Amino acid sequence: SATKLLGIYDIEKSDDTCIIVVDDDGIYNKNMANEYLKYFLKNDNKFIICCSGIYFPEKIKKIGFNDYIIIKDHGKLVDIAEGTGGYILQRKMIKKDIFTFFINKNFHNSMIYRCDDYVFARYFNLHNINIKLLNNKILNRNNWRIIKKKTNPLSKIEIDNKYFKP
Repeated sequence: SATKLLGIYDIEKSDDTCIIVVDDDGIYNKNMANEYLKYFLKNDNKFIICCSGIYFPEKIKKIGFNDYIIIKDHGKLVDIAEGTGGYILQRKMIKKDIFTFFINKNFHNSMIYRCDDYVFARYFNLHNINIKLLNNKILNRNNWRIIKKKTNPLSKIEIDNKYFKP
């Protein structure tokens, strides 16, 4: 849910702090944090780094039948960091306007609110913060395991298409 990042704004005050976001229902590689931090620093802290990403969909067709392009190429820019694989960012990438962004875009009254990966991607896109893919032997799309799926992924939700393709 959106609480992954919303709470950190008031808790962590140092803009230089690196934050790794993960789903609480996954099992991750024991070297994940080190790999994310290494690649984040190698890219001069300019990008959010993820190991699984997709492009913004053109539209939602119907439940379970969406044409997502999953990006697997190391170093590519993606639109959405899939939270199931985790991602790293710096505190300075989260602005105070994140709260009004959720309210003004009316995400909280929509099924899209449950798809925090998409909502955060739109927020970072608004602030011109790019998301870059890390895909190596330690971190890649196939290197974590879901314990129990609690929410619906974006590809399984039927919502109003006005939220797509910025």
